[in-house]
Amino acid sequence: MEELTSESIAAKLNLSIRTVETHRKNIVNKTQCRSALSLLKFAIRRGLLKDYIYRSSTPKRGADQRNNKQ
Repeated sequence: MEELTSESIAAKLNLSIRTVETHRKNIVNKTQCRSALSLLKFAIRRGLLKDYIYRSSTPKRGADQRNNKQ
């Protein structure tokens, strides 16, 4: 998982930087999370990252085959 800047998020989503910053501010206010770590804990406790964690932990196709050839 990577932490992106407002500028990079805005570019990827074709939004203004100000819009991204407003959304970030609203998320912090609604969750009362004051740091990236507390926001991560909030998301994990509520199961918001299950799909992301599953996709990240599954091996890539062929990775097991390359590891078994010696």
